Amino acid sequence: MATSQLTQDQLKSLLHYDPDTGHFTWNYTRPKCSKGTIAGGLCKDGYVMIGINYSIYRAHRLVWLYMTGAFPPAHIDHINGIRTDNRAVNIRLATPAQNQQNLKLRHDNASKHAGISWSKQHNRWYTYININGKRKFLGLYTELFDAVTARKTAEQIYHPYRPI
Repeated sequence: MATSQLTQDQLKSLLHYDPDTGHFTWNYTRPKCSKGTIAGGLCKDGYVMIGINYSIYRAHRLVWLYMTGAFPPAHIDHINGIRTDNRAVNIRLATPAQNQQNLKLRHDNASKHAGISWSKQHNRWYTYININGKRKFLGLYTELFDAVTARKTAEQIYHPYRPI
């Protein structure tokens, strides 16, 4: 990862950022890249990485710098969970707990929804949400639709999205 502190002015002199597409393009021609071509590439963990002055930066962190003038002080989260979607409306500051909310569901999740599991004991959908590391019980539901509605309502209350 990057060790030097890139400034917003330096970044804007090197790259153009389109907040609607989430793409960075080069402002000048450089070896193997023409002016106007999309900067960066995918790394093995699925994030877009961009090399600048012998340092490697994650594109979503550069979005924050480009838009606000400072590197993010903590975690940056892709709201929709898509690591390549670097549109400004999809990037937010996040706590580690908020960042965990966008993890992919386990393959064996019966409900296919976060915070909803089948309770054999009650023969109902058990619904919960994690708040500051503690699990809050939201209810038991016979219908999956009702469980999903309860979970989505709780998400809006306890985990509102705050993009740039």
